[in-house]
Order: sequence, then C-alpha cells, then structure tokens
Amino acid sequence: MKFWKYTLIAATAILSISSTMFYASCTKDSCQNLKCENGGTCAADFCNCPSGYDGAVCENKITDRYIGTYAGGVLPLNGQPYKIDTVDVYVSAEPMTLSAVRRKSSSNVYTGLLQSQSNTVVIPDVVTDSYKRVVNLSIKKAVASSGDSVVQCDLNVVEYTNGLLSSSLRFNGDRIK
Repeated sequence: MKFWKYTLIAATAILSISSTMFYASCTKDSCQNLKCENGGTCAADFCNCPSGYDGAVCENKITDRYIGTYAGGVLPLNGQPYKIDTVDVYVSAEPMTLSAVRRKSSSNVYTGLLQSQSNTVVIPDVVTDSYKRVVNLSIKKAVASSGDSVVQCDLNVVEYTNGLLSSSLRFNGDRIK
C-alpha cells in the first residue's frame, strides 16, 4: 500500500512540474530579455532594425562603416599629373544619405543614398541640354599589401559639355580616420 501511495505522490509531482514548465514555456514573452536599440522592435527573439541600423540589437549605425577621411590621389584622365588629395565622407541626411567632398576642390559636393549591400553611394547624374556629369562613389573594405584590412574610397567623376568629354578624374584612397 505504501508503494502505491509513494508512486501516486511521485506521479502527481512529476505531472505538476511538467505542466508548470509547459505552461511557462508557452506563455513566456520571448522578447522580455531582449532590448532592441535605436528604435528597433523585437519579434520572436530577434530585433527588426529601422533603416540605417543593423546588428543583433540594432546597435550598429550602418553609415559609421563608411564615414571618414580618405587619403590618396587623383589621376585626371585628361593627361594631367597625379595629385595627392583627400576626400571627406560624411552623413548629410539621416539615416542613409552620404556626401563626399574633395579637399582640393571643395566646391563640388557629391551627395547620394548609400546602398550598403553594394557599398556604393548612388549619386544622381546631372544633366542639362549642354552638360552631363556622372559620378560613381564606392567605399569598401579591402586587403592591403601588408595583409591588414583597410577601407578604400573610389570616386570617379566624368563631365561632358555639348556631348564632348570636358573633364574626368579618378580618386582612390584609404581611410585614415
């Protein structure tokens, strides 16, 4: 008789503990311990990040990977000599609009929307009846000859006047800060 009594008590205890654990796992808020940053929202233990942010809890501002000062040189394609230059890349409008400006030609500011999947800034062409300017800006991580990882900026500008090539240049530089 004692055997059946202890068996019944043990079975009841096991059933109670199992039911409590099952109920708790079904009703547990999966986002209770996950704090999404920068306006991110939690769903099913993951943060859905707003535009301009990524990371496990939306802690990384995407543009931070691209902004900075790049030192390198400009090789005009119209026969002029190579020139040392610097390009500054900065956020001009949140969350994903970047601008680039050459320090030796600060009158030209190139602004566009960052496409982080392709590491490019899409800058609209400037087109009038007699003038066209095409700008390509690419910023990406590369491996230097030393084996270190560096961030490089390629800025290409081609201008046409009355359908003829009037100027072009290519800047390539490494981020220094």
